[in-house]
Amino acid sequence: MKFLRVSFHNVGVFQGWHEIPLVADNGANAERPITLIRGKNGAGKSTLFTLFRVALYGAGAFGERIGTQAYQRRLAHLFHEHPANGAGNRQDLEHAGVEIQFEVVRSGQPRQVIVTRSWRKRDDRATEDLIVTEDGKKIDVPAGYEQDWIHEVVPSGHQSLLFFDGEQLEALSSPDRYQSMLRSILERLLNLDHVDRLVSDLKRNVSTRSRNLGDVEERREVVLEFQGQIDGLDAHSEKVQIELESNAERIAELSQQVAHVESRLTNEGAAYANRREEWEAREIDLEKEREDLRDQLHELSAGLLPFALAPRLARQLQSRLKHEQEIRQKKAASTVLDELFDELRHDLQEGEPATASDESALLKRLQERAGAKLALDDESARLVHDLADQDA
Repeated sequence: MKFLRVSFHNVGVFQGWHEIPLVADNGANAERPITLIRGKNGAGKSTLFTLFRVALYGAGAFGERIGTQAYQRRLAHLFHEHPANGAGNRQDLEHAGVEIQFEVVRSGQPRQVIVTRSWRKRDDRATEDLIVTEDGKKIDVPAGYEQDWIHEVVPSGHQSLLFFDGEQLEALSSPDRYQSMLRSILERLLNLDHVDRLVSDLKRNVSTRSRNLGDVEERREVVLEFQGQIDGLDAHSEKVQIELESNAERIAELSQQVAHVESRLTNEGAAYANRREEWEAREIDLEKEREDLRDQLHELSAGLLPFALAPRLARQLQSRLKHEQEIRQKKAASTVLDELFDELRHDLQEGEPATASDESALLKRLQERAGAKLALDDESARLVHDLADQDA
C-alpha cells in the first residue's frame, strides 16, 4: 500500500484545515518508500503520528480494549484550543477531523481509499462520524461495519510497521533492544499477540471455573433434580400444547358460528329496515284495537256480563235476593202488627171493662197467630246482600 495524503483540522497545535502530501513530486517514493516527518519540539509531530493511527484504526489506535466512552474522551483531548478575543481564557472548538488517502491493491487492481473521520465535541467527549470510500464510491457494507472493512484492508498488526517515531528508530539501531522490539513487531504483524492473550484468558477462565465447581457429586444431584423438573415441565408443556390445539379448534368452530349469527342478524336487520314503516303502522293499529277492546269490556262489565259468565252463581244470587226481600217484608209486617197491638191494647184499656180472662185470651190468641205468620229463622233472617228491594 502507498499513502498519498493526509488532511486534518482543529487538532493539537493545528488550527483550521491543513493538508500534507505524502507522495514526492519527482516520483522518488518508488525507490525510497519511507516518508520522514521532522520538526522542532512542540511542532505537532506526535499529534500527526496519532492522527495517522486514529484515521485508520479508530479506538484501536489507543489500545485493543479501550471502551467507547474512553475513546470519546481521547478524541476530545485531540481538539485544538486557542485564546479567545486575545484574552487569557481558552475556548474549545466544536468541530475537528482527519482524512487520509492511500492506494492499496485489491483483487489485482490498485484502488484508492479515503477514510474520513469527523468529530464534534460535547463537554469532555467527542462523537465521531466515519465515512470510507473506494475509488470515489462509498464502500458497500452495513452501517457500523466500516471499521471492520478497514481492518481487512490494513490489519491492525501493521501499525508498528507503518508508523513509528524517532525513538523506535533508535531502538532498532540498538543491539540490546533490537531483538525484543522486532519480536514484538512480528508478533503484532502475525497476530501472535492475540494468541497469547487468548491463552491467558482461557487459563483464567479454567481457573475460575475450577474454583466454582466445588463438590462434583453435589452438583450432579442438583443437575439431576433440575433435569427432573425439566422433564416435568416438558410433560406439562406437551399437555398445554394439546389443550391449546383443542382450544384453537374450538375457537375456530365458535368463530364460524359467530360469523353465521352475524350474517343472519345482518340479513334480518336489512329485512327489518325495509319493513320498519309497515311494522310501525301495524303496531299503531294493534294499539288502537286493544284500546277499543278494553272499552267494550268495561261496558260489558258494567252490565249483565259478569252474571252471564257465572249462571249458577247468578241463580243462587237471585234466590237469595228473593229470600231477603221476603225477610224485609216480614219484618215490616211485624212492625205494623206491633203497632196495631199497642193500639188495640190501648183501646181495650180505655173501653168498657171486660173480664180479665177474656182480654188475656184474646190478646194471646192474636199474638200467636201474628207470630206464626211473621216468624223468622235467626240464620236465614240475616241479610247478606244489600241488593234487595229497600222499599219492600
